[in-house]
Amino acid sequence: MNMNFKLAILHSAFIESGGAERVVLNQLKYLRLHGFKVDCYGAIIDHEKCFSDELKDLDIHPYLTNISLPKFQYSISLPLTILLSNFISQKMKKKKYKVLLCHHQPSGWLGYKTWLNFKTPYICYVHHPPRFIYPRPVEAKLGWGHDLDRKILGFFGKHLRFVKEMDRLTISNAKVVLANSKKTLNEIKKIYKVDAVLCYPGVEIPNISPDQTSNKQRFLFVSSRHTPHKKLEWLLQIFKIILKDFDVPLVVAGAFHPTYTSKIKKTALKLGLNHKILFVNRIPNKMLNLYYKNAYVYLYPAPNEDFGLGPVEAMAHGVPVVVWDDNSGPAETVIDGVTGFKAKPYNLEDFAQKTLKILVDEKLRNQMAKNAIKHAQANFSMNKHINQLKELLYSISH
Repeated sequence: MNMNFKLAILHSAFIESGGAERVVLNQLKYLRLHGFKVDCYGAIIDHEKCFSDELKDLDIHPYLTNISLPKFQYSISLPLTILLSNFISQKMKKKKYKVLLCHHQPSGWLGYKTWLNFKTPYICYVHHPPRFIYPRPVEAKLGWGHDLDRKILGFFGKHLRFVKEMDRLTISNAKVVLANSKKTLNEIKKIYKVDAVLCYPGVEIPNISPDQTSNKQRFLFVSSRHTPHKKLEWLLQIFKIILKDFDVPLVVAGAFHPTYTSKIKKTALKLGLNHKILFVNRIPNKMLNLYYKNAYVYLYPAPNEDFGLGPVEAMAHGVPVVVWDDNSGPAETVIDGVTGFKAKPYNLEDFAQKTLKILVDEKLRNQMAKNAIKHAQANFSMNKHINQLKELLYSISH
């Protein structure tokens, strides 16, 4: 039955190894495994910067052509996709997709235009509202975008009235709107006056039983792209407090930033932490999973996160997690005192003390690890995520 079901997954661009890209690629892989005929598109496809060990094997297509420019690739390709949306919608129609599954603008706009022109239904999977229009506190303070390319796009997106209206039309006319967290669901209701459906992202659950979570190496682990919004400078301050009471190394894995990474490394040197921290640039998924598998505690210092895939991936590997108790996605997925701890927002001392509680109490740590695996298996497995998607796809295509 699934083999006759043809759909397309649309994304803004595959230019970084972020949480949204991981969700899209997982949906693509697992829907295909479940027998669906799935094509996938993006405005840009960068095989080096976006999960390079996986992207090359997944046959992802550009909406138009995969423009390779030394600068301003993002701020040129996305507006061009919007301008040529009628042409792209005709392309979608010719492919005879039953449903379009859209992530991040302008993919939602392409879904809307294809529905408007040819009545092909579309689903919007909302990771968060466009932050250059609806900023979180962290964007309100730091601005949207972590490079000039994005800042240019964000400037015009914020000041052109059409962009906000385009976004509203996209959400208002979707057959179904999916939210990746309760936080996002509430934002959708507040901004668009639309009732979304909660659909947590799925993660790949390793074959680990709850009884295999002890005898871990004692190191702290963080997986995060290096951008100012992730607040890695807070992480360094927290780590300095931890080292006063417990000698433990820290591994920070994630794509380096042209300027922010060097700033963080200089800060680590200034604080006398450089000999205790290993910064690991973009790494293959197998290597990332090895770090998860062997970590003792996982730290997530980013504020205002909409979902935060890292804490869920860590729990799936049996690693207790420390996050902020700030009504964000991680505060929603981590059970305080059960699968980890939630620290007072944004009290660095409290975050450090919560981490130390796990470090010094092996029995507590091992129990949290067992709880974390069970929690991830019950709530965030790929099978659960894909089964929810399958039900929605069938319901709106008939």
